[in-house]
Amino acid sequence: MIEDESFPAYPLCFDENNGMPSRQCSGHVYPSVWISGDGKLLYPTIRGVSVFNPRSVQSDSTYPQIILEKFLVDKNPVSIGKIHIDNFSGNIFDFYFTAIDFSAPEDLRFEYMLKGQDSGFTQIRYSLDRHVSYHLLPAGHYRFSANAVSSRGLKNRNPFLFSDI
Repeated sequence: MIEDESFPAYPLCFDENNGMPSRQCSGHVYPSVWISGDGKLLYPTIRGVSVFNPRSVQSDSTYPQIILEKFLVDKNPVSIGKIHIDNFSGNIFDFYFTAIDFSAPEDLRFEYMLKGQDSGFTQIRYSLDRHVSYHLLPAGHYRFSANAVSSRGLKNRNPFLFSDI
């Protein structure tokens, strides 16, 4: 995601792990959601009615911390830190990363960018594949940056930087 002045919307998704009878809301009835007198939302699902109180949503202020698990050059491990490689021709660079988020780790989203190669951040959404590979990079200076976005849309303000490869 490219940072700009707009505010990105991150939906909150609920399913059986959050207490819903089913994640499949039927929608075969009209209206597809009712608002009770006390402000609760009632959704028909294929296994019964799900009652949601929007006031019960708690703000999570913890930012997921991104971790670079390993870095490989031509499938060989390289110690994480500042390195310089003079000739990139034919090399394959693999970055493996993850993040720690105890509230909803399955909902983490990631973004990454190799400055000097990518024009902006690329998002990985709802994926267990937390691996990025670059092939046949021309000689130059690059900076790898990765970030994690929590299920509540909180993004670490200090993304992981792997500098000057």
